[in-house]
Amino acid sequence: MMEFRKNLPEKNYALKKASESQQSSDSDELEKPAIYEFHKFMLLPGELRDRVYYYALVSDGPILPHLCTKRSGIKFHDDNNDKGHNTTSQSLAITRISKLVRQESFPIFYNENTFAFGTDTPAYFERLTQLGRFHMVHHVSIPINFYSEENGARAMRDIRRNIIEQEKYENSVMNSSWWGIFGMDKKSEEPVAFHTDNLNTFMKHPVYQSGGLSWMGIFFVLRKLSAAYTARPSDDNHDDDYERELVLRVPNANMFAEYELLRWFPKVAASMGIKLKFVDGGAVDFFGGGLSVQWVQKYQKKDALRDAPINPRDNDKILRRALDNFPRLNTVPTANTVQYYRVNCETGALDWCKVQRC
Repeated sequence: MMEFRKNLPEKNYALKKASESQQSSDSDELEKPAIYEFHKFMLLPGELRDRVYYYALVSDGPILPHLCTKRSGIKFHDDNNDKGHNTTSQSLAITRISKLVRQESFPIFYNENTFAFGTDTPAYFERLTQLGRFHMVHHVSIPINFYSEENGARAMRDIRRNIIEQEKYENSVMNSSWWGIFGMDKKSEEPVAFHTDNLNTFMKHPVYQSGGLSWMGIFFVLRKLSAAYTARPSDDNHDDDYERELVLRVPNANMFAEYELLRWFPKVAASMGIKLKFVDGGAVDFFGGGLSVQWVQKYQKKDALRDAPINPRDNDKILRRALDNFPRLNTVPTANTVQYYRVNCETGALDWCKVQRC
């Protein structure tokens, strides 16, 4: 008897999606030509189809997204997978068999895998949002560096600057002459979310440009993972300062108050308008300069990732909160620029990136 690598999920994705699609007729045609033919596959019980999806799609370890520069389209591969550059893409081939198989298998890939934080993780989550898949993510590993309060102030200043740059860049793209060519209605009264399928446009976005600066990228990821804040009777008197909320699983909730080099983290979150809650019981997972904590969707509000996106563009409010948390925000010395590198997919060489800080 075949022995599967991992414990299978309790959810029956196949049966769920089959029931959702039961009333559809000829609309469930192939999105793309089938790579393989599974004439009898859809006749298998849903539980067995889930086993196939799970075996094909769930990685042995956390997935570390890397934007691939070998292709013209926006594609990511897994830097943690040493079995080949396109291994993850080849595994996802099963999702291209048919529309129904795609509906059944995609939730298993995004629900059951853990996504690690890295240089391109903020851009990857931005892309999933554009594709309408981000709400399926269930597990994210978040590294928190051991920083002094001064470094926390520098991080907050960088974040605020980048948020302003994001707004400017997205507006410039959406106001460009070609935006309407691709079906974007600039006259619509409804707010239009930024979206692009052009690799060069995507790579010029400030979220991607600053990806190697972990102290910024972490909070762009947390911002996307947060839910709309709901005040509770037990909350303190600063309810108006919070717009979002987030639960993280950590080894010990008290460590962020007791350990000096972790105090910056909840302060930056509060400056972003995010109310953090810590749940004890997480694994003790230290790396060279900090520790990793876990974001797990089951601890969040129901359908948290389907909430309206956070609106961090109220820069006056962000600045006020940041000054409350970091009184030396505008006076702490900071280098004018900072550099980091990415590994070029095509050549294997190091591509150095420079980010302006002030």
